[in-house]
Amino acid sequence: LRLRVTGLYSNSMDGKIMRANLDGVVSVQTIVSNLDYPTGVALDLRYDKLYFTEGRNFTWGKVYRCNLDGTNIETIASSKYNLTQPYGIALDLVQRKA
Repeated sequence: LRLRVTGLYSNSMDGKIMRANLDGVVSVQTIVSNLDYPTGVALDLRYDKLYFTEGRNFTWGKVYRCNLDGTNIETIASSKYNLTQPYGIALDLVQRKA
């Protein structure tokens, strides 16, 4: 059994969420791109979901959910619900809430 430790991070300047193995075996892979200032990233490994935030200014913001490979992106919160400039996200995996 080989344990792989993976680093997942957002690059707000390039508008990407990327992944790389910390052991250097796999190079950097872009998971999601074409975002406007992504900042927060959280994982729900039980359900293989990636949650992330996007938003540069005080007038809008969004929270998304997608599969770990970046497919099936859906908006789960936005400025429509008075969400502005989210800089992070935390998941309550016990109560199943973002």
